[in-house]
Amino acid sequence: MVIRERDCRYINLPIVVVSLTNAAVWTAYSILKKDIPLFMTNVVAFAAMSLNMVFYLWAIEAISTERIAMMISFFKVAFPDCIESDKPLNDGDMNDQEINERNLDIEDGTMGDEGLTKAELQARFLHQ
Repeated sequence: MVIRERDCRYINLPIVVVSLTNAAVWTAYSILKKDIPLFMTNVVAFAAMSLNMVFYLWAIEAISTERIAMMISFFKVAFPDCIESDKPLNDGDMNDQEINERNLDIEDGTMGDEGLTKAELQARFLHQ
């Protein structure tokens, strides 16, 4: 969703920052202790969170598209169903969870049934 809409709201910045810090600290610790399994797992975690941070910075336009064009192309090829044209999705293009999330998005008042609580809407759509 971040790539298709160039919208940073799908990335939780505090979680990414804390996870980057955590992975960096544990990677440093694993180097000091010479613990290869701990080192490898935290390098992978650091790489994943770095990728999240890059896309967050791209979404807020702190990084230009040209600088990460190859990464964007990779994700478009790797996940073709997730990144399509800008046409609006209909129910046939979404899985059940996406339909439920769309129907439960009542914060802006544009979707969902008026007068029902979020819990009532969840119960309604989860039992269909």
